[in-house]
Amino acid sequence: MPSWTERWWIKTWIGLLLSGAALAGPVEFGMAELNAAIDARNFRYRPKIMAELNLEAPGTFRIDPYAAGGGHITGGDLRGLMYGLLEAASQMRSTGRLKLTHGIPALALRGVRLSANPDAAWFSSTDFWQGYFTAMAHARFNRLEITFDPAPGPEALPILRDVTRIAQEYGVDVAIGFGVSAPREIEHLLAICPAVRSVVLHVESIPNAQQLLETLHDSGRRVVLELPDTERMADVIDAAGASGAPLRLFSEYTGTAANPRPRDAYWEMDASLGAGAVNSISGAGFEVSGNDPKDSGAAPSLDSIAAWGRLGYTRPAP
Repeated sequence: MPSWTERWWIKTWIGLLLSGAALAGPVEFGMAELNAAIDARNFRYRPKIMAELNLEAPGTFRIDPYAAGGGHITGGDLRGLMYGLLEAASQMRSTGRLKLTHGIPALALRGVRLSANPDAAWFSSTDFWQGYFTAMAHARFNRLEITFDPAPGPEALPILRDVTRIAQEYGVDVAIGFGVSAPREIEHLLAICPAVRSVVLHVESIPNAQQLLETLHDSGRRVVLELPDTERMADVIDAAGASGAPLRLFSEYTGTAANPRPRDAYWEMDASLGAGAVNSISGAGFEVSGNDPKDSGAAPSLDSIAAWGRLGYTRPAP
């Protein structure tokens, strides 16, 4: 939760955004979307917009409209403020005015999982990633996992570094998935890609658990290890807990189990289930597959799964 000093600096920084200064980040993106919506309305008198952080939880936002037009938009963190600005832009496009709105995320983790295809043109395209992360922000997805089988090669690491940098501009966290337990490859990834804060292992066992935990510890930053929630992982989970390593578990959602055990855990879900499946889960949240199963070479699109992110953010409390 930001202190008053931090709020002052953020407010000053946002003032620079309003004045047109070139700064890259989720608030700049949200403000650009709102400004475009306002410009399209051709108001005689431009609505006044005040944007700043508040003391609410991360990911939340408030829109308090002014009687004379415009409004006060606040967020619990930069991502939440971006969501508030995007919602304000949507309202401006639809009606030309703002309405009282309070956004609270129902699920903390609203993710997309993409199988990497380093040979595809889209994988190394800055334009593709900017468009994809723009769509993720609008759909309220806050995480992208890029999975490799078995592990990203050296040629993919500079691309991943750029992808994670771009993702930060749209309030999206990037996790990297491995199909093998590979401490050396993970060490190289974390050294070259400082924005990666989660490593996901899609494996049945980890023969080098202690080396893996030491690799994560020695990275010099908090990196969450994510593992399948299976009996085979019990020893590794216990070792991670004993060492104090940040840990998150995931399980494949089959439609028969609704809730994971009470811990930081999420569900891996298939888009064929339909976005309504989000209403039956709890825990940290979910990841939904973003690849087109009919065309592995096609550039991924969020069009068919955008409702998952929006529903994961806005669904009514049980």
